[in-house]
Amino acid sequence: MAEEEVQARSGCFDEVLYDPLLDSEGRHEILQIHTRKLNTKLDYEVDLRQIAEGTKGFSGADLANLCRRVGMIALSEDMSATAVYYRHFQTALRSVKEPPTVKAACIKQKSKGTEKLLLGAIPAIVLITFAVQKISKESSSDQLPPWISNSDNKKSRKLASSSSKKGEIIDDSYIKQQALVASMLYHHHMQNGDLLNLDRSISVKHPPPSSNKLKKLQKRSYSVSDSSSKALQIIHQDVGTEESDKMHFVLVHGGGFGAWCWYKIIALLKESKHEVEAIELTGSGLNSCDINCITTLAEYAKPLTDFLAKLEDGNKVILVGHDFGGACVSYAMELYPAKVSKAIFVAAAMLNSGQSILDVFSQKSCLNDLNQRAWKFSYANGKSHPPTAIDLDKSLLDDFLFNRTSAKDIALASVSMRQVPFAPLADKISLSTANYGSIPSFYIKTEEDFAIPLPLQEAMIKSNQPKQVFQIKGSDHSPFFSKPQALHRLLIEVSKITSV
Repeated sequence: MAEEEVQARSGCFDEVLYDPLLDSEGRHEILQIHTRKLNTKLDYEVDLRQIAEGTKGFSGADLANLCRRVGMIALSEDMSATAVYYRHFQTALRSVKEPPTVKAACIKQKSKGTEKLLLGAIPAIVLITFAVQKISKESSSDQLPPWISNSDNKKSRKLASSSSKKGEIIDDSYIKQQALVASMLYHHHMQNGDLLNLDRSISVKHPPPSSNKLKKLQKRSYSVSDSSSKALQIIHQDVGTEESDKMHFVLVHGGGFGAWCWYKIIALLKESKHEVEAIELTGSGLNSCDINCITTLAEYAKPLTDFLAKLEDGNKVILVGHDFGGACVSYAMELYPAKVSKAIFVAAAMLNSGQSILDVFSQKSCLNDLNQRAWKFSYANGKSHPPTAIDLDKSLLDDFLFNRTSAKDIALASVSMRQVPFAPLADKISLSTANYGSIPSFYIKTEEDFAIPLPLQEAMIKSNQPKQVFQIKGSDHSPFFSKPQALHRLLIEVSKITSV
């Protein structure tokens, strides 16, 4: 598709453009054209092909509008922004798609002897402002949007066959039912304060109905009770589904990290309307405890177990553990099995009962030379006693933990990471089938991980047999930095897996 064919000025049309439901490749080309116009570059995480797949039904004007919104959102966050991130596209897409839309804009007009068709998403509330559309006899039910062609109202099917020179009036009762649904959805969003303005192009706006057609509509009487129950049922069903899909994730960082390392995942999960907590383990992040004084795994995991202890009965969370945080997740699963629905181990220590983290990581056949050179031991009680903490060689961070991570996140980690308490790593864990074993566990492998190499991850998987195993391609040990979108997608995917 040539650039001149797809480039469009959103909101500046003199006529309706012919847009035969762009395919994914066409949408991708349009996105490429309009993102090149942005004053900021696209972050490497932004996959325009993926965005093209998710914008089915968008016209060229809609995509141009989307790209402008993305740029505005990025600048609203930071006037000196130099890059556009995937989250900006997510926010822009939500603003384009909310309030709930009905893909019911079938606009036809004659131009230079050719009938031109454009399908677009119209805000549901707009249905109230127009009740008349021109539907030509060439229209068929498979060309109409699902909300018309699949309607239970038999009268509405007249749309597919009725025709006249002046056009036909859409079935009165059906229009009123749709308008009622739209009105209720509108008020629902107003009450919840989440109504977003939608600036659609002129090409998808209907002219006001003529006065004589309005008179025809007004002559008919109808009762709200006829369709209100069905409309309310639709609304409540949607709201109920949204609530039921809402999950509560609890993120547990690994050794040396803190809650700060999850900042991208926290943002993505919240944007997906899920609850999320990031735990700060003892002596980590902003926790002020002296690392050298932590002597057990129970003490190290106390912030996590305290959180679960305070969780109301009947509420369940999904635990997500990274690195050494996997051992803390296992410990919490054993203590509070009734409060954990699933556990997800992300490049994490996954132990058997009677094992310690050191037992697993002492498998030298699974470790590389870099792994062994990266650790430095601290002896607060003197070298005649066991180490009290482990530190990471900062000069090896790039190669060891962040070999696929951006320079910004490496800089953040280098000033935020702390020592790892040694004693919890040597503490053997006790796990039972009745508690720990009753909770479905899942493992996410990181393909280019030098801290917990793939052979070691696979050895733990073989020994523990999680319910399902996933892999993030091209990820280093820190997928929350290097592959946040992929990690987010997998967390959502796992959350939807039903327990057997």
